[in-house]
Amino acid sequence: MTSRSRHRSVLRSTWAESHPTGARSAISTTLPGPPGSHWTSSPAYADGRDGRRGIRQLRGLIPLIDGKAESPPESWVRLVIIRADLPTPETQIEVADENEHVFARLDLGYGVPKIGIEFDGVDFHSSPEQRAHDAARDARLRELGWIIIRVDAERLRTRPWSVVNEIETALRSRGAYF
Repeated sequence: MTSRSRHRSVLRSTWAESHPTGARSAISTTLPGPPGSHWTSSPAYADGRDGRRGIRQLRGLIPLIDGKAESPPESWVRLVIIRADLPTPETQIEVADENEHVFARLDLGYGVPKIGIEFDGVDFHSSPEQRAHDAARDARLRELGWIIIRVDAERLRTRPWSVVNEIETALRSRGAYF
């Protein structure tokens, strides 16, 4: 995936979650060229574009965009967390073992209380080998004191409140949310 398409998909995903009807066509008309100017972190992109379809919604979404998300579902999980008024999670958290060897990168989470949130997409987490690898990695993370929360598409679509509840419970168990 190119840098441009990753930025487009993150914005499109966040947009679609916020505005499900007609959002995809609206956002595609407001996207810039290559993101070399870091447009995703700057409201300046929206300046001077009054009257363009979807620009008001885009202004509201720009502060929510995190260009480090690597898939649309990661952005959806992040948006569900933010909308639930939980602390904004970090993205792409690298975890090192006792020898300072980075062995895991978590999709989302909270580094200090050691809470990781992983989105299990069909492409990378459905085969028996991939599930075994995930289980071994999760066991290693738990040995280092991490709580790992796994989310799949069905759960995110049909029971997003269960994701929020699990994250809130984990944060409270670590004294990170009151």
